[in-house]
Amino acid sequence: MEIFVKKLGNQLQTFSSSANSCENYEVIHYQKDVELKKSKAADRFEDTWTKLRAFELTSYQSCVFVDADITIYKNMDEIFDLILPANDWIAANHSCVCNLDHDSWAPEEWKRENCAYTPLRHPAALEKATPIPLGAAPPDTYALLNGGVFLYHPSEMLWKAIHDHFLTSPELSTFQFPDQDFLASVFCGRWRPLPWKYNALKTMRQWHTNIWRDEEVKALHYIVDKPWMKRVASDGIGGHLGRDGETHTWWWNVWHEWRSQRADELLSIVDELVADPLDENADKRQCEENKSKGFPTPIPLGAGEADRR
Repeated sequence: MEIFVKKLGNQLQTFSSSANSCENYEVIHYQKDVELKKSKAADRFEDTWTKLRAFELTSYQSCVFVDADITIYKNMDEIFDLILPANDWIAANHSCVCNLDHDSWAPEEWKRENCAYTPLRHPAALEKATPIPLGAAPPDTYALLNGGVFLYHPSEMLWKAIHDHFLTSPELSTFQFPDQDFLASVFCGRWRPLPWKYNALKTMRQWHTNIWRDEEVKALHYIVDKPWMKRVASDGIGGHLGRDGETHTWWWNVWHEWRSQRADELLSIVDELVADPLDENADKRQCEENKSKGFPTPIPLGAGEADRR
């Protein structure tokens, strides 16, 4: 389920695909008579085509799409003030293509020196992103976007162009990240990069200490392991390869605060979707499991990092 933030005139409101008051949209599945690429990054991406229905919200002037695995830590309404060259453009964040974990599914060109975040430095990166070279197109890594957050101006004409591209493009069967690779294809040459803080991929906390600052994160994208699937034990280890204990703890802090403010039947539903609390024995078992996997004890961000300046 995704969340949309919409603007009409000067009014901001939140639209959630799980809200009782929202419109119902059918899930979009890829139904062409070809086989989807087997090397897609994860099976869960098969249903992400439904994200395209965000462009059907044509009664609104401006929209910002936000993935459901993103937590907003600071107000970011100023995105709506960004002026795009035309109404058929979008604004989004670059994909981080460092692949420092050497995942086998990643293309050969996915390496640190080809990542649009690598040449940036703090504090300039808070307001500026790496420009997209003129004429750049996928698979050029600077032309790849992350579909977690994007600003767009919905219209009937734009939705028709997107839908037609979906029905006719021969590229669909090749996309590893279906929705965002599709958006990079549709909006090739027509998207403006946003600063990293509006879609801060949690892996960038280790991979891009050249720009990352905890206190500057506005929207944190919990890619890979989701924080609600497992509690963070007393050893502070959590998430992908045990490196995300800090950012997962942020999520749990927000969860506890949100939950303390609720007293309705919704709690009985959402409680089933998150990991159970850890008692003393469960905490001990999880710490022992983390140790057996060789996960390192968390260290302060930036310790020993030569490129943080």
